Amino acid sequence: MTKRHKEAITEFKRAIQASAHYLECHVSMACTYSLMDRGNDAEAAASEVIKIDPEFSVQNYAKTLPYKEKGDLNCVIDALRKAGLK
Repeated sequence: MTKRHKEAITEFKRAIQASAHYLECHVSMACTYSLMDRGNDAEAAASEVIKIDPEFSVQNYAKTLPYKEKGDLNCVIDALRKAGLK
């Protein structure tokens, strides 16, 4: 939400190198790439999410997010859906 997308992607990639199946990083990467309008990268990250958790649901995931501002939550939900997650 800080708009420091390039830095975030760098850190997500580093975390994934350390733990390839860390779902949260793949989800966050899909969201961030989507926010950057990098559709192919967002879809690739979303594909990794589904490989790790075939039952992944944006709706269920959104329930775990601690955003106070509804607009921030909606931004994440929209970005994940734009990345191809359901």
